[in-house]
Amino acid sequence: MPSPLIHKFFELYGASNTKFEKVALGVDVRGKDIFYNLNELFAEIKKNGIPYDLIFLEASTEVIVRRFKETRRKHPLSKYSELVDNIEYEREILEPLKRRATKIIDTSYTTNHQLKEVLYESILKGGDKEFNVQLQFISFGFKYGIPPSSDFVFDMRFLPNPFYVDALKHKTGKDADVVKYVLDNESGRKALNYFEGLLSFVIDKLKKEKRAYVIISFGCTGGKHRSVVFAEYFKDYFLEKGFISSAMHRDLGKE
Repeated sequence: MPSPLIHKFFELYGASNTKFEKVALGVDVRGKDIFYNLNELFAEIKKNGIPYDLIFLEASTEVIVRRFKETRRKHPLSKYSELVDNIEYEREILEPLKRRATKIIDTSYTTNHQLKEVLYESILKGGDKEFNVQLQFISFGFKYGIPPSSDFVFDMRFLPNPFYVDALKHKTGKDADVVKYVLDNESGRKALNYFEGLLSFVIDKLKKEKRAYVIISFGCTGGKHRSVVFAEYFKDYFLEKGFISSAMHRDLGKE
C-alpha cells in the first residue's frame, strides 16, 4: 500500500463507527518514502489508538537473488547495476522498520504454504476465528463460453432438460418446479450426492491450504435451468456449513 493511502486509512479508521477487527497492510521498498517518515507514521498510529503488530519478512541475499532470477524481474530500486548492490541498499532502507518489528520471519527456507501458515497464525494470534474459504458458484451456458475465472467447471447437460417441457421452458432454475424437475429423479439425486461429497472434500483441502477464494462453475446449454439449480443449491449448502458463499448467474436473461 502506498504511503499516502496508509495515512488515509488511519483517517477512515478514526472516523468510522465500525471498528475493524483484523486488518493487514502490506508495504515494501517501492513505497520507500514511508521509511523516511517512520516517526511521523508511528506517532499517527499512537494518536489514533490503534493496537498493532509489525511483522517483518526477510531472506538471505543468496535466496533473494535466486528468486529474482527465477521470476526474471528487475529489482524495484534499480539504483545500482548489480542486483546484489540493490538488495543491500534495500536492507539499509528497511533497517529502521526492522528495528521496530514485533516479529521477524526469515522466509529463506519456507515454502509458500508454510509462510501462509506462519503469517496466518501471527495475525490470528490464537483467536477463535477459524480460517474460511470464500466460495462463488457461477451458472453459465456453454453456448456463451466457459467463465475464464473458474477454478472448477462441471457440465450438467446430462440431467433432464426443462427447456423441452412447455410449462418450464420460460422459467429459470430459481423456480421451485424447475428445481423439482431437475433434482427429483434418479440422475438428479445421484448428482447431488456425488457433488456434495466431491465439493466438500475438495473445499476442505483448499481450506487447509489457506486458499482464500474459489470459483466453482456449473454449465448447461443456455445457462438458464440446470446450471442455475446447482449453483443455487450449493450456495445454500455451503452457507449452512458456515462458509461465505454466493451465486452468480452469468447468462440468465440472454435468451
